[in-house]
This record gives sequence, C-alpha cells and structure tokens, in this order.
Amino acid sequence: MKTERQGGRWKALLAIGLITVFAAVFTAGLIQTNFGSVAIKQLELVTDEGNKIAAMMYLPKGADAERPAPGILAVHGGNSSRYAMSNFAQEFARRGYVVISLDQSSNAQSDRAENAFFGTQAVMEYMTTLDFVDQTRLGVMGHSMGNAVVSMAEANPQFGIKAGMTLGSGTSVAPQTPINVCVLIGTKDENTGPRGSDTAVRGPIDAYKSAGLAAAFGLPEGEFIVCGQEYGSRAENTLRLMYQPHCGHLGMLYSREGIGMALEFMGDILGVDNTLDVHSQIWLIREIATAIAYVGLFMVAFAVIGLLLAWKKELAVQESAEGHAAMNAGYWIGLLVMCVVPALAIQQLYTAGKAFFLAISQNIFAMEHISGVIFWMVCSALAILAANLVIKKLTKGYDWSFDRQVLAVEPRKVLGYLGVAVLAVLSLYCIVYLAGFFFDVNIRLYNTEVHLFTRTRFGVFWAYLPLYLLYYVIIGYVQTTGLLGKGQPVWSQYLRTILVSIVGPGAVLLAWYGSCGLVGVNYLFAWRFVLGVLLNFLPGMAIGAVIQVYCYRHTGSIWLGAFTNTILFTWMSTSIGVMLPPV
Repeated sequence: MKTERQGGRWKALLAIGLITVFAAVFTAGLIQTNFGSVAIKQLELVTDEGNKIAAMMYLPKGADAERPAPGILAVHGGNSSRYAMSNFAQEFARRGYVVISLDQSSNAQSDRAENAFFGTQAVMEYMTTLDFVDQTRLGVMGHSMGNAVVSMAEANPQFGIKAGMTLGSGTSVAPQTPINVCVLIGTKDENTGPRGSDTAVRGPIDAYKSAGLAAAFGLPEGEFIVCGQEYGSRAENTLRLMYQPHCGHLGMLYSREGIGMALEFMGDILGVDNTLDVHSQIWLIREIATAIAYVGLFMVAFAVIGLLLAWKKELAVQESAEGHAAMNAGYWIGLLVMCVVPALAIQQLYTAGKAFFLAISQNIFAMEHISGVIFWMVCSALAILAANLVIKKLTKGYDWSFDRQVLAVEPRKVLGYLGVAVLAVLSLYCIVYLAGFFFDVNIRLYNTEVHLFTRTRFGVFWAYLPLYLLYYVIIGYVQTTGLLGKGQPVWSQYLRTILVSIVGPGAVLLAWYGSCGLVGVNYLFAWRFVLGVLLNFLPGMAIGAVIQVYCYRHTGSIWLGAFTNTILFTWMSTSIGVMLPPV
C-alpha cells in the first residue's frame, strides 16, 4: 500500500512538473514573439573557414523587400550563448527591428574554431544579403567580450554599419571611424577595473576616467569623459556617447534602464520612431517563465527518480534513511570546514586548474573555465574529506559501519542506480529538446542555461565526466556521513545541506559584487573571471545538494545521488560555455 501511494505521488509530481515546464515555455514563447507579431527563425551559417555558426533571427511582421526594417546584430559575452541577448533582441524586434543574435565561435551550438571576430563577420555578411533589412540602417551591439562586434564593424566599412553599442565594456574604435558608438558601463559593473595603463579606473565609479575610452572619443590625454555629453560629429557619423545605467556587468542584460538607453540610441541614429515607449518592456515575463520552466525541469527529475525506484523496489529502502552524525564539537568543526574550505584559494586553484588540464591536452580538456572550476571543486572536496576523516578518527567510538553501509558497492544495485540516473537525465534532455523544437525557447535561470549537445561538446562531456564523478562521490559521502544527523527534521536536512554547499563561495561572491555595488571600486578585480563563471555554478550546487539528500533518503546510499549529479551537471556545464580552439 505504501509503495502504491508513493507511485501515485510521483505520478502526480511528474504531471505537475510537465505542466509547469510546458506552460512556462509556452508563455515564454508568446512573450518572445510579442504574441505572434515576431517570427523566430533558427539559423545555421557557415564562415569562410567552413565553420558552423548557430544564430537566431527575430523577424517582425511587415518587414519585407518593399518595407525593409532596420537590422541589428546582437552578440553575447564570453562563456555564453545567443540567448543571453534575448532581452535586448526581444525589445528591439517588438519595435520593428530585424535582430540576429549568434553563438560566437566555440560557444554553445557554434563550431569550435577560430573565426574572424568570433564569427560576427560571417553573420553580418549574411544580414547584408537580406532584402527585408534596410542596408542603410544597420546597427551592432555586443555585451562584454561581444564588444568585438564594434571592431568588426570598424574593420568592414563595406557593411556601412551606422550604429554600434558596447554593453558592459569600453571600445577601442578609432575616433575618426565613421560609426556612431554608445558605451554603456553600469555604475556597479564588477568587471570594471584597472586594465593596462588605465590604473586610474579602480572600478565602475571611475569608468569615465578610462584613457582607452578617452582615445576612442577623441579626447586629449588626461581629459575625462562626461556621461551623456556628445563627442565627435553626427554629420560625419563619428558620434561618441557614454552612459552609466544603475546595474552590474551581467545585470546589464537584465537592466530596464540599459535596454531603454539602447533603444533610444539606436532609434536616434537609425531614424526609428519609438512610438512604443522605450520603458514599455515585457522581457521580464519571459525571464520569469523560463525560470519557472527551469524549476519544473527538476520537479520532473525528482518524479522520474521516484517512479523508477517505486518500480525497482530492490533499489529503494522501505523507510526513509536517516543520518548518523552526532551534534557534538566534531560535528560543528566539520560543518565550519565544509563552509570555509570552498571559499579558500578560489582564484589560485582556478588558475592552476586551467594550466594543469591545458598541459595535459587542449583538445581533450577544451573548456578552459570548466577546467579551472572543476579543479577547484575537486581540491576543495579532497580537503574537506581529509578534515572529515580526521574528525571521525578523533571521535571516540565512531561507528564506521555506517560509512561502509553508505559506500557499499553491490554491483547489481550500483548498476541499477546508474540506470535510474541516466533515465532521469535523459527525460530532462528530451524536454529541453521539445522546448527548443516547438517554441524556440531556451530553459534558463538568470545566466544559467540548459542546451543540447553538439557532436564536439558530447565528446568533451566524456572528458569531464570522471572529474565530476570524483567530486560528487566525495562530497556525497562527506555530506551524508558528516552533515545529516539522526532524527534531524527533513526540512533541516535539505536546508543545511544547501547552505553548506553554497555559503562559502556565496560569501566570496557577495564580497566581490558588494565592493563594487557599495563603493564603486573593484578591490577583487583579479578575480573577475573565476567569480563570474562561479556565479553560474551556484544554482547547480544548491540543486545538487537537494538531489544528494533526496536520493540518499530513498536509497540509503550515496550512489544514486552521485551518478545523477555527475551526469546532470557534466551535461549542463559542457553543453554551453567557451571552448578553446583545437590545436
């Protein structure tokens, strides 16, 4: 009877999860297309070098050869995808612009390769062939590393690009280049700091002091930019402007103020009448919808795991498994170690990890950022394991039989757990495929995106899989045997495990973003890359903690949680992000 009740509960959760995902994806699709007035077309373009570039076109109704619309090329920053520019693209398309966003070379669905200006040149060449795009009204915009699109426009005067915007970064375009440029750098942009000779720029508060920007604006050495003041000449298409919306680096992609400024600038330069107020923006609804879909995705995962365990009863325990840890001094010391150790030496281990795996093989360990982060994760896990074992050794009368039980390797059961994990992740993969196939919607939560594999990325998946498995086996063992207490309430097991997983790196992130947000100075500038990448990992760390506890409670073993987390997060991390070019 209990098994039947549980089976009914999992079926209900599965139904709720699926309804949640597809209702949210359907809503996101409606908003993305402005309720049907904008068509979404997925593109696959080929560069002169023969490499595939994945792109996405927003085509407003009414744009045709007789009434061509202004065209915008929108380019994401590093370690991201074409969907990162969705908010800008959506709002421009609502106002009648044809917008193409792309996956830069070696990012997301594009080929792993080195192409001219990260593939933007090839996409711009394609845009110039479209008769429904007004070739006299072309603009480009790029976030962070995507600012290279403005340099591409400078290097290709034949395109006749009139307007360029850099979001969250400066520009090196020459002051006499005939392209009107607007620079947006947030007042809390944590990515702003001293670069080369720009030692006066300590953070976003000093962005206007940038010597590099001053040169692009045609200012004499030592003169600072005045935000909102026009430099250059409109008549000669050499206008230069700088604004500072109130947002951070990634926050620029979600800034109503920043999007409004972009709409105003492009509308002004390209001669588009903003009959729809620039502050009338609906992208937030789509972002909320995709976040709900992201949550629904994991509801489905839990339901599938539950149903499979109800079906294969020999893999599950009859009563929910409890923890073993006693709340003594050793427990609290271990808890402190688990919180503090992951926050130590993040930058050093990240940098060492990139160098270590690069030395082994750039072709095999192709994802530089992932290499650095997983190296930090594994080193942190090993340090925590060592501390955990020492504490247990010093604890008088510690019952090691519990640890042996949790780690027990019964071949049939372990293979069964592996099968459950594979089927659970495959169910999510199918949902992501269907969301993209029917609605052209990417399931994402803030800057965390879930993508399908390309052939190259599927190969890279296998390279990183053993590293993730090592991490999740170690951390699963430590969390299960050192964190869960006997008789501990269920909510406490989940909450404490989540907090322990994210509080260390979260505190460092808070210090990093807080320094820029509160005082406008980036005191941790050298850490900007690792922390920016780490921000994408925090939701996964929290979800991984929930999966570990959930699976342990239903199996009394660490293996199902370790396998599920390994496959799931190796997929999620290797399906997106920048890859090093092959050698």
